[in-house]
Amino acid sequence: MATKCFYKRRGGIRKRTGALIEAKTPPLEVDGAGSFLALGHAAGYSNNVLYSVAKPGAAAFRIDPATGLLAHLNTVKCDISGAAHVSVAYRGLEGMVITSAYGGGGLNVIKVCEDGSLAEVEPGASIQHHGGSNVYQPAEGNEQEQAHPHSCFLDPEGRFALVSDLGQDKIYTYAVDASKGRLEPRGALATAPGAGPRHLCFHPSGQLVYGINELDCTMNVYSYDREEGKLGLIQTVSTLPAGYNNRDHDNAKNAAGEPATGPNRPQQTNATADIHVSPDGRFVYGSNRGHDSLVCFAATGSQLELVGFTYTEGAHPRNFSIHPSGDWVLIANQDSDNVVVFRRDQATGALTATDARVTVKAARCIFWGLPVEPRK
Repeated sequence: MATKCFYKRRGGIRKRTGALIEAKTPPLEVDGAGSFLALGHAAGYSNNVLYSVAKPGAAAFRIDPATGLLAHLNTVKCDISGAAHVSVAYRGLEGMVITSAYGGGGLNVIKVCEDGSLAEVEPGASIQHHGGSNVYQPAEGNEQEQAHPHSCFLDPEGRFALVSDLGQDKIYTYAVDASKGRLEPRGALATAPGAGPRHLCFHPSGQLVYGINELDCTMNVYSYDREEGKLGLIQTVSTLPAGYNNRDHDNAKNAAGEPATGPNRPQQTNATADIHVSPDGRFVYGSNRGHDSLVCFAATGSQLELVGFTYTEGAHPRNFSIHPSGDWVLIANQDSDNVVVFRRDQATGALTATDARVTVKAARCIFWGLPVEPRK
């Protein structure tokens, strides 16, 4: 994993300008490029361990609370290769790391040791998904020829894990047993054929879930049953402007009016990536790779209404993050190697690019550190 740290005691960003202060520490490179991060707990403290997807499987790092410096704890090999996402679940002091193996078509479950390091993968803990929907079949290749779990998100209470499988057009619900280091299947919800579900986020109320679909460039609103961990479809909206032709490689333009940058699949000029809801629950944002925009929707009750699109000031916005204050949005443009800071109007949801931007090679994941505190 290669990571670049930016440090400031109050949130890592200058309140007036959005400028990031880079920590005086060199990037840490271990086990190849890591595509996703998750924050964890260890040794009686919270937020003092960072977990990452790693080339052999998953890696753990201790965080120095004073400097942000990372120290590699260990790396473990997982049963199923090709992970694209990592998450952490806890029950009391016992925890487990879950990696979604897009390439290998399954989930790896790894118990966490008391010091935050990762235990060896136990036999029977991994879960293999089988088969694909075979709906999205462009002239070259087939994104849905097999299972491709793209992410795993925990509900606010940590009881259930929701896994988006792009290859199967399904969102799985698993009950979480962190003490045993196991996931127990609780059913699955089918999306529209060829949708390609990728990421999810929970509304602050815990009663709604928003999902973004990579292949058909849509966003879904779901009801959420806290007792059963089940989803119910309420609404589907497009993440692209009206009239945008996602098949027209010769004429498709991005949000800046320039030729669309990708993903260069035979049947797509755009593919979605990430999704987040504002801290107050009033706005939902999704990233478009190709149109190179963040789409913004106003969330009223259980319905989404389009607000507009913002050019990301770069190519292929694979990931973005809203600052806990709600005032700033950081966008990671993977193909242009930059992270750009946007000021966010909390009343309207509008985003305005600032001069604050940094170079990060193949920027893929932005994660806000939290204060290291004794666990209660």
